[in-house]
Amino acid sequence: MDTRIFVSYASEDQVPARAIVAFLKAAGFDTWFDKDSLLAGQDWGKVVEQEIARARLLILCLSRNSVEKTGFVQKEMNLALQQAELRPSSQVYIMPVKLDDCGIPEPIARWQCLDLRGEKASVKLLEAIQSATGDGARAPNSEHRALTDAIAHYNQGPSEKDITTPSLSDAAQELRQLIEKETNLEDRGIVHILTEIEPGMTMFFPRIQYSGSPLRMKSRLFRQAIEELVAGGFLCPPEVNPSTNTQTFECRTKN
Repeated sequence: MDTRIFVSYASEDQVPARAIVAFLKAAGFDTWFDKDSLLAGQDWGKVVEQEIARARLLILCLSRNSVEKTGFVQKEMNLALQQAELRPSSQVYIMPVKLDDCGIPEPIARWQCLDLRGEKASVKLLEAIQSATGDGARAPNSEHRALTDAIAHYNQGPSEKDITTPSLSDAAQELRQLIEKETNLEDRGIVHILTEIEPGMTMFFPRIQYSGSPLRMKSRLFRQAIEELVAGGFLCPPEVNPSTNTQTFECRTKN
């Protein structure tokens, strides 16, 4: 199948985005997804830009996370809009899909959006791709169910377990306090350098470094502290940058 699809999403939406990718691949589409397709050492910014230009179709995952978030997800959206302007007006290039009850950004509103929470949304997604590209496809019923279940789970309200704040270790509490000292909410976050600075040590710093020397702690304690803060919903799952060998953990947006 010739159709190449780029899936654009916010890092907080990695789970439903991965379910979409799995569904498209099961249907036989050549799908580009950064978590699977980026290789170590690649300049990820340049590669993403090249793949957006190369794609026949770009599926734009819209959610409260992506619509309200600043950063690279907005850059991807702008790159997609630029590509759409370069293509014939009759050609469908951007295909917006809603993961939740978010609003539609004004630049995207001119294109019909598919709500993946709707009835037979997975079937409608394949029909839309066929209408846009001429490539018809079918996916096993199990894959339709998997995508439907993933979107439903994504939209479930928090359980009692989620609401309960887990007890944090001293290291996790120290790390959280450091992050919360940043008054600019957009600057809150942690960049983890995967290569250790010194044996047994790792250096880390907020997304925009705070004044003063970066805090240091044992690598194992630091990794455990981050895992606790991600599990507790304080930090988002990491965005990996292979070119700098770092992981960026942003603070989870509080709606």
